[in-house]
Amino acid sequence: LLVDYKSLLDAPEIACDPAYCLASTVVSVPEVLRVSPSEGLVVGGTLITLQVSGLPAFAAADVTVVAGAGVTKAFGEVVSLAQQPGSSLKSSKGVLVVRAPVVDAASALTVFTVSTRVGSETRAATFTFDYLPALSGATTFVQVSP
Repeated sequence: LLVDYKSLLDAPEIACDPAYCLASTVVSVPEVLRVSPSEGLVVGGTLITLQVSGLPAFAAADVTVVAGAGVTKAFGEVVSLAQQPGSSLKSSKGVLVVRAPVVDAASALTVFTVSTRVGSETRAATFTFDYLPALSGATTFVQVSP
């Protein structure tokens, strides 16, 4: 069994009994419902707002965001997490804001993984983000109108 620490934080005087302990099988599986914006520059820094459900986390520090995989993976920054009132390890809805990391200039459509650990269990969801090339070089005016 895993401790439903959110319930314990809300009422710290309670001992862990079956009403406040969970089997790992009932901890929710996260899903990314909406991504905005869905694209940004390879130089990173884009703030991405995610509407999430079932993310069993209650603080930004509990969440990890990774762009890509293997040797090309890059860690994003979790800026904030706001869960709706009544959210628990079994069910939740909220808004997660992350800052896109810098990636290789050749990157395009990239799979991001949002994850959190609950006890010994990891729960994760993915979403895609389209990296656009950064403009470089001198600016040239083609036409100027009054």
